[in-house]
Order: sequence, then C-alpha cells, then structure tokens
Amino acid sequence: MGQNTSLGQERVLALLGINFKLQSLQNIHFKGWG
Repeated sequence: MGQNTSLGQERVLALLGINFKLQSLQNIHFKGWG
C-alpha cells in the first residue's frame, strides 16, 4: 500500500507542477508581452 500512496502523491505533485507551469507561463505572457 505504501507504493500506491507514493504513486498517488507523485501524480498529484505532477498535476500541481503542470498547473503551476501553465499559470507562470500565462503570467509571463501577460506581464512581459501584454
């Protein structure tokens, strides 16, 4: 069960990382080139 929980955490962290990257890209786009 420990492996399953670690895999779940990795998925959540990956999704959060992708979301953060998208938000940061939008911020750079609006602030830098907007």
